[in-house]
Amino acid sequence: FLMIRRQPGSTLFPYTTLFRSLTGKERHPGMQGIDFSSALTGSGDVRRDWIYCQEAWAQSGPYVNQLTIRTETAKLNYFPDDHVGQLFDLVKDPDEINDLSADPKYNETYREMMGLLAESLYEQKDPLPIRLSQY
Repeated sequence: FLMIRRQPGSTLFPYTTLFRSLTGKERHPGMQGIDFSSALTGSGDVRRDWIYCQEAWAQSGPYVNQLTIRTETAKLNYFPDDHVGQLFDLVKDPDEINDLSADPKYNETYREMMGLLAESLYEQKDPLPIRLSQY
């Protein structure tokens, strides 16, 4: 599959749906995601104003499950095992240094991002069971 790297050390995003579309391969019936190749080739519009990513990693320590929703202006990392989130204002803080999840001024943004996350999880309807460990 095709991998796109945002910057050194950042998350890798697999775009198997996009790759299959651009190469003319038939989409596997169990494959999730939408085809946005028309937006990249200039023949159509982007369908969403946000992107969803699910990560599970244990680079140097215990297994961590993380759900991320990102818009042009905000990013929410949610850790379902701990029921906590991190909220970043990507306009004022593009390097994602200051976690604003506990800042009362960002309560509405936090709720909106959690709503987008719930919407994306519903839309994905992942048929696989929740991953409980890295192995």
